[in-house]
Amino acid sequence: MLSKRIMYPILAGIVLALVLASCGSDDPADTATPVPPSSESELVGILGSLSLDVPDSALPEGIEASAIRSQVLNVFELSENVERALGDDFVLSVVRLEPEGVEFSEPVTITITVRSENDAQLRVFLVSTQGVEELAGFDTEFDDTRGIIVATGEITHFSDLVVSKPRADETAKEFVERGKAKVARLEAKAEGITFSKERAAFYKEAVDCGFALELEGLARFPGSPDLPRLGGNAYNGARNLNLYAEFMTEDFDFLFANEPDPFAGFTLLQERLELTFEVHKKWLSGAYDERLAPRLGRNDLGETTALVEWGDAITQQIVLDILNEENIDVANELREQLTDIVAYLFTQGASGAFDERVVHGYRTWERLLGSVGINFFGTIGPAPSEDTSDDTTVADPTPTPAPTQTPTPTPTPMPTTTTEGTPILIDMSVRHTAPGSFSEVDVTITAAAGKPVVATLSLAATPTGGALMSGTTDVLGALTLSWIITSFGEYNVAGTVDGISFSCSGTVGEPAGQFASCEVTP
Repeated sequence: MLSKRIMYPILAGIVLALVLASCGSDDPADTATPVPPSSESELVGILGSLSLDVPDSALPEGIEASAIRSQVLNVFELSENVERALGDDFVLSVVRLEPEGVEFSEPVTITITVRSENDAQLRVFLVSTQGVEELAGFDTEFDDTRGIIVATGEITHFSDLVVSKPRADETAKEFVERGKAKVARLEAKAEGITFSKERAAFYKEAVDCGFALELEGLARFPGSPDLPRLGGNAYNGARNLNLYAEFMTEDFDFLFANEPDPFAGFTLLQERLELTFEVHKKWLSGAYDERLAPRLGRNDLGETTALVEWGDAITQQIVLDILNEENIDVANELREQLTDIVAYLFTQGASGAFDERVVHGYRTWERLLGSVGINFFGTIGPAPSEDTSDDTTVADPTPTPAPTQTPTPTPTPMPTTTTEGTPILIDMSVRHTAPGSFSEVDVTITAAAGKPVVATLSLAATPTGGALMSGTTDVLGALTLSWIITSFGEYNVAGTVDGISFSCSGTVGEPAGQFASCEVTP
């Protein structure tokens, strides 16, 4: 009596990847959903289909036909002994046949169909805890019309099935398709993650893997027309590089917004800018589609915004810490640290790597560059030398803002005194930079170019010991001196422009803007 035979076509659903150290490794727990037996068979990727011809008499006692299943596994779950057995082969797929470990009472026929452009010799392995078993006696047939290889053989038990192909038999087109599948797996991992930093890491891995594939392809298939053009975005390098930058930027923005320590915030800013330079360096390599490249010096990655806004928040907080610090030694140490930070910000802003339209329009930290080395009302360090230009200092080191006042602004007169035939114009205004914490008093001088200016800001109630400032008018004859103040009240400024005296006086309150009258004395 003939035994009943059951055919199980099992769609193997491709896991396609080359074990490249340069492409990193995948999460070994990442496995496909179990695929039940199907009545249809179709080619998918390189490993197209896998089917079993199981005689009813071969099923062991207690195993139903419906229990036979397959599950596509991650190719990077292979152990070292499997990789040694594969030698220089690359893996087409790894499939878990279930119930795992089942022993058949007679051989079961297995048919494997794979896509291939040439008549390559497939190798089939069964992998279990007992070891690696290469299956012999497989008959293969190459169909060049359909571009497939059909391999048929027998197995006697279920475990993990590994199908490989000699690397030497791989064509350039197959290599490219495998590479695209590898990158697509990394992209899928990234898209399934919520946290920006972890998501960015997978996009970064996809970028590096794609670049490694570009180099390997050029080395293995020199001159092949089937290789993509370098910089043609074959492995989504340009897209993934931009996504890497985007999600890393989101992570830095979140960390900075939740970081109360200005020095830790400064470290984050440095790392944020290093990320920008790293991304631009990759773009300059020529390996990515330049049409998608961010423009250096145009704030396309938000680097200028970070430099200005983060730098402003960091320096303002440190200034407040200095003003609130009663220990002179600690205040001096903070001042030195602020000096280094402001110098870094200023150097970066002048490097040409940032959008000058943004950098030069908003520079509280640049004005602070002079303040950290000058007299905080005689309590911290010496007064500045006269070659200090466009500096900022702080009047009244104790942050005790008076109740808000609303004075009537007094228009600034236009003096007629001249130096070398050029009128000297003086304007005094206030900016509430950090309302409730501190404001800035600006005195803008317009005269002939290259003229020395010396001025002192003082509270009317304490006219002695004012904060001294000095500078030189620029090529256009302009100079702005800025002081940081921490309380409302009546302020006076007295100074000279090329030896010609001027003075201003007024009450700081609300609103900001002009608040004082100025006059020049011949």
